[in-house]
Amino acid sequence: MDHVERFFHKGLKLNQLRALVLLGQWGQVRIVAQKMGISQPAVSRQLAELESGLSVPVLRRVGNGLVFTDVGLSLLSRAREIVFQLDQAHQELTSMSSGLRGEIAVGAVPTVMLNIATPLLLSFKERAPLVNINLVEDTSDKLYSLLTNGTLHLLFSRVVPPHFADGSIAGEILFEDPLVVVCSREHPLASKTDLQPKDLASQQWALPPTESPAFQAINSWMHENGVTFGEGSIRVAALSVYHTLILSGSMLGIMSLKSAESASVAPYIKILDLPGARFLSSIWMFHNRTETTSALRIAMECARSASRESSHST
Repeated sequence: MDHVERFFHKGLKLNQLRALVLLGQWGQVRIVAQKMGISQPAVSRQLAELESGLSVPVLRRVGNGLVFTDVGLSLLSRAREIVFQLDQAHQELTSMSSGLRGEIAVGAVPTVMLNIATPLLLSFKERAPLVNINLVEDTSDKLYSLLTNGTLHLLFSRVVPPHFADGSIAGEILFEDPLVVVCSREHPLASKTDLQPKDLASQQWALPPTESPAFQAINSWMHENGVTFGEGSIRVAALSVYHTLILSGSMLGIMSLKSAESASVAPYIKILDLPGARFLSSIWMFHNRTETTSALRIAMECARSASRESSHST
């Protein structure tokens, strides 16, 4: 067994690899020392021991800084993999020791699921990687029943459930994202200025299901303004189909403001500036007060964090 093989079997230390990874990330021994909570000479000593054990330079000095040699870059790549895997193992073991296993069911209405699901899931899986997640997308009335009977642990919606009044359901407002009236930029109304409700008379619409609060909100607004949906309007639950109908150019619809202003949609969608035509602005998070698991608490913290980041980005 030569000295390099002996070093890998007995001399190589995890802190040496961590110092190498941090140096690759920050580029300065001073910052590496701060991150590791040790002195700068201690970091330099670990790096020197690493080079001595390998008998080849890992770093070289250029001016006042350090750069990696080819050997150093190769070792840095492997060190990153090792440190990442160890950190993942640490998270999993922490989750196991905290009892964070099993499944959590999260429900949301389609216009909310579109914006909350991805940031919530990414954040949650970092903190509780062993917990299974079941996403349920449906109308508010059906989701409330699932929350009440314990099938759902967490619910995101635009309206307050009837059970909220009796104290069995806890809720809080996460952020504001109103529903707005939209159309394709190819639609005749897209270029019209000073729009009024009467301009919508007899227009065809892509509409959410009749029982949904979103439909009830737009229907009430239309009724108050003496306007009716045009013949040939379509009610559809699938959000992807719904958006496709609006983008086809011939139909009006409603969409969350965040979705309509997103980079992927904004070039194709026109938000119609109509008086009083902003609906169900508040996004609520609900849970059953009898559910107090660690996984649920983490999911709620992740949702709050995602909502704050969303608010700061707008």
